[in-house]
Parts: sequence; structure tokens; C-alpha cells
Amino acid sequence: MNPGQAIVGRDGEREKLSAFLAAPQGQALVLRGETGVGKSALLDHAAALATPAHDVIRAAGVEAESELPYAGLHQLLHPLLPRLSGLDDGHRAAFDVAFGLRQGGTPSVMSLGIAVLDLLSLASSGGPLLLLLDDGQWLDASSIEVCGFVGRRLAGSAVKMLIAVRSDVGSRFDTAALPELTLPPLPDEAAGRLLDLRHPGLSPRTRRLVLEHAMGNALALVELPPYVEAAGFGSVPLSRRLQHVYGLRIERLAAPVREELLRGALDGVGAGQGGNRSPAGATACATPARRWRPACWTPIPPPASSSSGTRWSAPPSSSSPRRTSAARRTRTSPGCTRARSSGTRVTWRPRGWTPTRRWRPRWRRRPSRRPGAAARWRPWPG
Repeated sequence: MNPGQAIVGRDGEREKLSAFLAAPQGQALVLRGETGVGKSALLDHAAALATPAHDVIRAAGVEAESELPYAGLHQLLHPLLPRLSGLDDGHRAAFDVAFGLRQGGTPSVMSLGIAVLDLLSLASSGGPLLLLLDDGQWLDASSIEVCGFVGRRLAGSAVKMLIAVRSDVGSRFDTAALPELTLPPLPDEAAGRLLDLRHPGLSPRTRRLVLEHAMGNALALVELPPYVEAAGFGSVPLSRRLQHVYGLRIERLAAPVREELLRGALDGVGAGQGGNRSPAGATACATPARRWRPACWTPIPPPASSSSGTRWSAPPSSSSPRRTSAARRTRTSPGCTRARSSGTRVTWRPRGWTPTRRWRPRWRRRPSRRPGAAARWRPWPG
């Protein structure tokens, strides 16, 4: 089978990988993209292309080993350790100390990097060598520094290094000064083709929902349809990988936007742009919707003389609140307070609203205390 047959929408990236493997000089390349965008599939594609002419060594970073010095380097070079006998005593000693086989001072990045270069040169003497590293963001800091040192000095050798890292997780590869190839989300047409290829029997509604929520993420396009088709999106628990995909997207949002999303989820409706709650520069939701209100609230249209728009109020209480000169405020939900006036209707105001006198609607007239005087408008308090 053609190694690129199962990859949809990555024609440009496959051409660049083919040119990378066909280059006569050794070099390094970093594939950068969000979780689930298809980095591992491109590494598989590169391994399939390089298999006839290259010796392929593959490793993957593990988050559990990200605090162990040189654990990632040991995994990457493990198939080559039998060739250490061909190195001089100084380079063998550097490897033995770094991998815990001998007591001694920790070697510097330069001394260990030069030893790795000599080992790779010895391993590639019989043919080109391709090193594939997936989830490079989970490598320990010491291994990343050595890999960056080696990757910047592969020119003139027969060794190529291809590293895949997540753009939503920071690592020292961000400052390694290695050439990068960024993988954006799939375009709409390619996302539709991939979905039809992996799930050909979806209903139009399910297909539309999957494309809308996946947003071009290949992993979501492959794994999301069973959940949407079974009980609707969000009604059943998602897989851990999908939770990680959408969880990272939410973590990158501003705090006011995350609060709006939480309110919309609790209320069962879409969150709007936040109005005055979001500070300047905060990212708004893509789809505008009505502002969050508790589900029991009902709109109360204002009189014709009012310009304040629709007011929202809770249903009248069965018992009248006690009359007080200042409004009683009770905390009910994040960002809101409940103010009780002298009437039977409970009106909601944002937190921080402090009345200076007994509250009256702007449109309600209050007669003057002077006998025979005309009614006048009472100004809005505060």
C-alpha cells in the first residue's frame, strides 16, 4: 500500500518530508502541532518512506520520565549502545556516567553531545540513519539539550532526526533553534473526506456536529462520532485523549471566557460574548448567544417610556420580603447578587451594585411631597 494513502489533507507536508529524506546532507526537523493534529501519522509516513534506504530508530517521550535526567536520550540511543565499544575511552565514560553505569561528575552538554555525534557517525557508516522521536515535549531537559546540540551539527553526516512536539505544551525544543514544520488543523474539505473515510454511515446531523466540534482535529474526527451518535455531544463521557484535546483548548482561554463557558454549561444554554463582564482584549466566543441567566428567570418588557431594554426578574415570592431602607443582598451565584426591594418582585443586579436609597425603577414616577405639585421623575440611584 502507498504509505501516504491513509493520510488525508497533508499533501504539502508529505512533499516536504519526502524532500527532507531525499536530501544528501544530514539535518533535523521539528514537527509542531496541537494534540491530535496528525504528527504521529506523519512520522509513520516518514518511516515507511525511509525504510528501504535508511536504518530507522524510533522512540517516544513519556511524561512519567520527564524528570529523570537523560532518560529520553537513553531510550533514543538504546539500539546503538552495543556499538559503544567502537568509541574511545573518554566517550564511553561520558555515556556510562550519564546513564548511571559509573560514578563520576555529570558530563557537560558539549562533551556528551560530541560523544553522541561520534556514536551516530559510527552507526551510519554502513548506511543512512533516521531517528524518529514522538512526543518530544515529554523528554527530560538534559536529553532535549543534547538532542538540540546534536541536531544543529548533523550537516555533513548521513543522519537525519525528525522530532514531533505539541504546540500546546511548552518544552526546551521551543528554543532549540531547529527547523520546524507547523501542522495546522485540517481544512473543511479535507476534514469532511477524512470523516467520510473513517465513518461512512453517519447521519447528516451527526456528521455536521462532528465537523463543527472537531474543528479540523484529526483525532477528534476519528474518535468523536461514536459519542455524538450514541447520545448527543456532551451527554456521555469522552475518551481520555479527547478530554485532553478539548481540555487544553479551554485552558488556553482567558479566565472570563472560561467563566462564561462554565455558566453556559450550568444553565444549559450557549454562553454569549460576556458583555461588560469581559475585560478589553478578552477572547469572545465564536458564536454569539444570549447572556447567561438562571433558567427560572422570565423577561419583563419595560414600559414605552423606558430605554433600558428588557429586564429579567425571578418569579414573585409567596411571602413579601421585609421592608428595609437599603436593599438586602444575598449571594446566589458567581458574579451576581440578589437584591430585595419593598415589593414582592425580586430583581437581580450584578455584584457590587450598592443602592444609596430605596430602589425604584427608572420608569416609575414618584409624586412630589408638595401639595398640588406635578409628578416628577425620580433619578436612578447610584
